[in-house]
Amino acid sequence: MAAVLGIFQFSLQFILGLSETVKLWSYHFILPFLGNTFGKVVIKNPSWLVNIAGHTYLRSIATFPDPHMFSLFLGMLLPLAIGLALFERKKIWIAAASLIFLADVLTFSRGGYLGMVAGMLVLIFIFWDTFGKNYKATLFLISLIIFLTLIIPSPISERFFSSFNLKEGSNVGRIVMWKKAGEVIAQHPFFGVGVGNFPLEVNPLTNYRKPIYAHNTYLDIAAEEGVLASLAWMGILISSFLSFLKRSKKNILYLSAAISLIIFSVHSIVETGLYSPIVLTLFLLIISLNNFKKDSLTKI
Repeated sequence: MAAVLGIFQFSLQFILGLSETVKLWSYHFILPFLGNTFGKVVIKNPSWLVNIAGHTYLRSIATFPDPHMFSLFLGMLLPLAIGLALFERKKIWIAAASLIFLADVLTFSRGGYLGMVAGMLVLIFIFWDTFGKNYKATLFLISLIIFLTLIIPSPISERFFSSFNLKEGSNVGRIVMWKKAGEVIAQHPFFGVGVGNFPLEVNPLTNYRKPIYAHNTYLDIAAEEGVLASLAWMGILISSFLSFLKRSKKNILYLSAAISLIIFSVHSIVETGLYSPIVLTLFLLIISLNNFKKDSLTKI
């Protein structure tokens, strides 16, 4: 439903125009879903627009505050939808996976693109020999679709390749924040500066809810809670991933969960999804699958 809403919202700009769509979405969708206080902060500091080859587009956000959190949410769901399509052999899951993929592409989130590529590469280079012919054919087709989407000349491919341009505006901004986070970590390596205090280290006069963060989950945790906390966080990711791999030998859905963690972990290099209650809840739900008592799931 979120993917459908995101696709609908993106399409509206070609019918109503960019400015009218932004106005409509701001006051009739973002404010009701995010609340008056946070919604106004988001509207005041939006990252909804992207300029590609001289054309400005409204990115797919659905009811999320920005396209990056929406992309993180969709990126973690995509492998699960594909896994259900392979597990249950139902068209509804194929349709769901297709809609989630399209909505994720329309976020124009380069972190999301990199996460999907990373997930695809892990599947191809690590697990290829463990799949049967039917799975190989399906996964090859999925990988080909993702590859062609990011390679064939289009606003999407241009956005993807701009990820590697260190002189591009948002990339420069991220590098600056990474350096600042490194300085803060060097000054407070063990306990950090406290949860939520990184913005004050960057600008002591910062206002309420000013969107200042390291744009890197691992650096954000290390800066605010210390290096040991960041290592503990990486330990959670690695141990959960390895547990899913072990259980994936008996059921492909555990492999889907493992790929979801890969997408989340790679995207987290350029974003901090933990600040989103929805993304954090989904992440916790995914890793909680490790607590499922049976290794072999049965169809419901």
